[in-house]
Amino acid sequence: MKATFVAPDIVVLAQVLASSSSKEELIEGVKELTDSKDYEEKIKNIVSNPANLRYGWIRFEKNEEGLDLFTALLLLSANSNYSAVLKDVLFTAESAFVNINLLNSFKKVSKDAEGIDIDLSTRIDKDKIIALSERMFDAPQFMELYSGEEGPELFMLSGSMSVDTWNMLSTIGIVASRNFAKVTGDGKEKIPGFCILFGLSMTTLMHIVSNASRLPTHIAEDVNSFPRANKAEVEQDETD
Repeated sequence: MKATFVAPDIVVLAQVLASSSSKEELIEGVKELTDSKDYEEKIKNIVSNPANLRYGWIRFEKNEEGLDLFTALLLLSANSNYSAVLKDVLFTAESAFVNINLLNSFKKVSKDAEGIDIDLSTRIDKDKIIALSERMFDAPQFMELYSGEEGPELFMLSGSMSVDTWNMLSTIGIVASRNFAKVTGDGKEKIPGFCILFGLSMTTLMHIVSNASRLPTHIAEDVNSFPRANKAEVEQDETD
């Protein structure tokens, strides 16, 4: 069954974002990583860390052929997830998106997973990491990560926004930003980050945008800066 790795480079960005309080710190952190003499070893460590792999997803076509696999993955996820809020398998109109952490667990317990290669270390593009760090974190922008025949199914919203805004977005998507425990300012402090949005969660986000006037001022300012559907230039990112 064909599998598509979705923007694997953001797994590395998530690691650097965790210690970045500004776009400048992020770019500096990425440069330090990519210029390192032991770059390849550091990449292997980053993509083997379950905290970073939370942002690593593989897309499968949703069809009858994959029914047994999806059933097994859902059962494993239901019995191993440490939080009822986090999901490891997400279904959209045409796709099943599976988190790499769950696939790693599946490989350990199932013979059916033998031969499945989900190692990201060979799928990371150094130049793309640098380019993304330089262009993703100014004004908020949407990036289309996967689109099927029925339309976009996976988006990423990125930019530099308040801690409170990222906290709000974490209720509808998967957010990567500076660890909240390390934030030195208040909830209004702006930090770089991104949020992965699956399927209909984009509809929820648009509902939030339409009701921005009801939000605290600093969150409303961030939300009102989101590209509108009729103006946004949605960028198609390459997937491996």
